[in-house]
Amino acid sequence: MKNRQDETEDGEPSGGIQSLDAALRLLRVMTGYSRPMALSEIARDCGMPLSKAHRYLASFLHAGLVEQAGRS
Repeated sequence: MKNRQDETEDGEPSGGIQSLDAALRLLRVMTGYSRPMALSEIARDCGMPLSKAHRYLASFLHAGLVEQAGRS
């Protein structure tokens, strides 16, 4: 059985590291936003659970790749 995470956006097998593919998908989705977005919106648009999106965003924040608007 194929897992959606094992495929790229065009449905091709990723052949890569699943966690890196997920992180890149999240970054790619976020580059399409022109305003601050809620965690729930980002997770929904990436097709991942809130908890997983939160962990990636926390890492991105720590690395200086994203900024958090307010305390939300």
